[in-house]
Amino acid sequence: PDKIREPLIAELGEGMSDEENDGIMFTQLNFDYSDTADAQYTSAIINKLQVEFITDETFLFLFDKTKLEEMTNSESYEDIWVPVSEWAENMPSEDLITCEYGVSLKNSKLLKEYGINGDDIYIAVRNCYDKENEDAMQRHKYSVEAANRLIK
Repeated sequence: PDKIREPLIAELGEGMSDEENDGIMFTQLNFDYSDTADAQYTSAIINKLQVEFITDETFLFLFDKTKLEEMTNSESYEDIWVPVSEWAENMPSEDLITCEYGVSLKNSKLLKEYGINGDDIYIAVRNCYDKENEDAMQRHKYSVEAANRLIK
């Protein structure tokens, strides 16, 4: 995430305060899909992801295609994600949208500019549940702005 966060902050930084930059939260969770994956590690990562969903801290998620499909097609994750049509300023082409909630970053100009291969990186935006919490709503707004910069 820091490889992506730093260029994004640099891009968004013009006109954004440090507080606004800090509002874009990234948490790195590495999922191991191998047959030799440690069950305890996998369980801990899934629990950490659940905590991310419960709190109103992180709204911007980057997944590989496998994890995006798992996260958006499961009934247990219903109502977590904002459809791309509701957050994208300019709708990406259909071939870049996955599961109606994620957008492939394979054509991201920002990632390419910084030498980051976005071929298997998909971005999704989580709903903000606490509409009364101004800080959470502001973080959500910054995350949507960041998502829109990444999909250009």
